[in-house]
Amino acid sequence: LMGYGIWAVTRPGEDLHLGDVGFLHGERTGVEPFGCPEAAWAFHPEAQGQGYASEAVACALAWADSRFDRTVAMINPGNAASISVARRCGFSIFGEATYREEPVGLWERFRTPS
Repeated sequence: LMGYGIWAVTRPGEDLHLGDVGFLHGERTGVEPFGCPEAAWAFHPEAQGQGYASEAVACALAWADSRFDRTVAMINPGNAASISVARRCGFSIFGEATYREEPVGLWERFRTPS
């Protein structure tokens, strides 16, 4: 166990799954290891565009700030919604890679000073 993982996101007071957010230890063929946890999020299409992802990622990062100095995210450059969430949550692009023969942007965020 790594001490972190993925959480299900629901609307308060409802048992409706909106998406997932959290951290993983991702090592992929063709992508250099990050040396830190990878932030990940995915939301159902009907839950997108309502702020759920930004709020959930921000909450996950608040939790992460007491545990990790740095987190990264790997985002397809055509995924404008995830790029917007990443920027809103303090990530900036630091590189590019190829994963499954597709380009990906590598984004990083350092712990928010307390």
